[in-house]
Amino acid sequence: MMNIERKKKLGAYYTPSEVTDTLSNWAIRSGDDHILEPSFGGCNFLISALNRLREFESIKPEGNIYGFDIDPQAFNFVLKNKLTGGNFFLQDFLESSFEEHAFKVPVVLGNPPYLPIHKLDSSYKHKIYRKFEDFPHKIPKRSSLWIYFIAHSLQYLQNGGRMAWIVPDSISFTDYGKNFLRALSEQFIFVKLISINERFFQNAGTEVVEAKAGAGSATLSMAHAGARFSFSILEALNGKEGVVECGYIASQETEFKYFATPLLFSVCPESFSLFNL
Repeated sequence: MMNIERKKKLGAYYTPSEVTDTLSNWAIRSGDDHILEPSFGGCNFLISALNRLREFESIKPEGNIYGFDIDPQAFNFVLKNKLTGGNFFLQDFLESSFEEHAFKVPVVLGNPPYLPIHKLDSSYKHKIYRKFEDFPHKIPKRSSLWIYFIAHSLQYLQNGGRMAWIVPDSISFTDYGKNFLRALSEQFIFVKLISINERFFQNAGTEVVEAKAGAGSATLSMAHAGARFSFSILEALNGKEGVVECGYIASQETEFKYFATPLLFSVCPESFSLFNL
C-alpha cells in the first residue's frame, strides 16, 4: 500500500470497494458501456467496473476500460489485478487532451486528488489556470484540484453520459464548490449530492497517529497542545502582552467556515478577548 507521505503528496486516498461497487452499479448499465477513471490509483473503481461489465456478459470487458494515473505504482496494481487488456496511460490526466486520445465514454467514475491548489508547483499551477481559462464557467484560482479533474473529464463524456465521483464536503459550502455544482446542473439532466456519515477513508484524517508509528503518543501530543493553549490564556489573563496561539475558529479569511488562525490574546477592561491577527 502507498505510505502516508506519498498519499499526501499525490492527494490520493484510495476508495473502499463497497463504495466503488455502489457507484459502478449505478453508472454502468450495459455490457457495451465504456468507462473512464481519470486517477485510478489502487484500481478499486476499475475492478468494480470490470465486475459490473461481466454481470452484463460483456465479451471483452477489459477493453471497455480507460484510465490515467501519474503514479507508476498504480500500474503494478493493474498487473496484479490482471487488467492489462484495458487502455491505461501513465500521464497526468489534466495534461491529456481529447485530440491526443480521441475517445469518448458514456461513464466516468472517480475519486480525484484532493490537493489544495496552493500546494502545487507554481509553473504547474499556472499551466492549469491557462488550460481552463476558456472553461464555460469560470473556476476560481483557489479551487481544489478535484474540481479541475471533473471539469476536464467532461470532454471525454458522451452526450447523455453519466458521472459518479467521490468529492469532499467542501463542494456543498465553499463558494467555488457551490458555483461548480450550479455549472454542472446546467449541463446534466440532474445532479445528486449524497452525504455519507460513515467514515470510509480511515487514513485520511489520522496522519498524526500513523506518523508516530510507535515512536510516541499522538494523545500526548494533542494533550500538550491543549495545555499550551490553556497556559497562554492564563498568561494573558495575568497581564502578559503579545500572547499568540493558533485556534480553529469561525473565520471569513478563507472560503472555509472554520480555519486554524493565529490569535492575539488580550485582557480588555470589560472582558477577556481574542483578536484574529
